[in-house]
Amino acid sequence: VGAINSAYFLSNGMPANLLARNNEIINYGILGSTTESPTQNPVAFGISSTGKAIADYYEMKHTFEVGGVTYTIDSIDATRDPNKTVIYSESNAKTGTNEWGMEIVVENVAQGTKSLKLGDVLEGTVKSKTVYGQPGNSVVPKNGYVISIQNKVIAAQLSEIAIGAPIKASL
Repeated sequence: VGAINSAYFLSNGMPANLLARNNEIINYGILGSTTESPTQNPVAFGISSTGKAIADYYEMKHTFEVGGVTYTIDSIDATRDPNKTVIYSESNAKTGTNEWGMEIVVENVAQGTKSLKLGDVLEGTVKSKTVYGQPGNSVVPKNGYVISIQNKVIAAQLSEIAIGAPIKASL
């Protein structure tokens, strides 16, 4: 009798890779930055609606749009790494970030963000913002989300975003 543990887990007990059920994102996962990392490739196993097993590479294209400009979202509900943009959903009370970034707090999202699904479009309005160098750790509002940016160039581009401006995130 033999067994192989083919998954890696994070310190919070969640798998290190993408976990979704019925298109609901349960855990976004992480991608390693080097080829030595066990999570260096975005690979997933799944079961189709017809019961067929699928194992393949995947590509996520999460974005947010404000003022007619589209920006990339690198991760969901994860630690904000250097030069990355993370969206924090209602699953988090706060972002847990430091001053080395900018945060845009979005409210009035009709469907809320407690449960995120692949294909969701999260339209809302800018409630508040921080600027690069100000303390982070923003509160995630009910029926809203926070976009946390640790890229000085993108943060500078968004520094003049108006409170009340429409904003849209696409997953």
